[in-house]
Formats: sequence, structure tokens, C-alpha cells
Amino acid sequence: RGHGPAKDGIGLWWKLLGRNKRNLTLDLSAPGGRDVLLQLAAETDVIVENFRPGTLERWGLGPEELHALNPRLVLARVTGFGQFGPYAHRPGFGTLAEAMSGFAAITG
Repeated sequence: RGHGPAKDGIGLWWKLLGRNKRNLTLDLSAPGGRDVLLQLAAETDVIVENFRPGTLERWGLGPEELHALNPRLVLARVTGFGQFGPYAHRPGFGTLAEAMSGFAAITG
């Protein structure tokens, strides 16, 4: 089942679910990307990241640094296998979760 074509470059699902929301994708390896994140962290309510555990810390952008700029900031860390445990260091994607959970075997 498809989501249908986009209109004016914007898909229907985003028009529905992204209403009144703003988002931004940053390349933290590009010059200035880190600075933009730090500026935004000082003013924003929530940051959602999906890097492997320890990545933000290696870049000097971990919770301690971000909360020093904005103590009210909520940092949501979405990883494939959690922040701790035997698989925490592994990357995780939707298809991998389907395979490891058995969902792919059930649905085919």
C-alpha cells in the first residue's frame, strides 16, 4: 500500500502529521553544523537524535554540554538497540528490527 504522490514536493503524510511542526536536518561533520546545533540547543525544547551511543559525546555534544546551554532541553535518544546492553554499539534500522523480532517472518 502506498502513500500516494506528493503535491508540490510535500507528501500527504507529512502535511497531516507534520502540521505546525518545524524540523531541521544538520550535517554535524560540515563546517558550521556543530555551531548551528549549539545555537538551536540554547533555544529549543526538544532534540531527537538517532546516533549510536557515545557519538554525540565524541563530538562534544553530549547531554552535559547541551544541558549547560539549556537546562530545560529534552534530549531524546532513539537507537536501534538502546543505550546499554550487548548490542548497543550496533546500528539499527527498521528492516533489522523487523528481522530480529520475527515480524518479517510473519508478514513475509
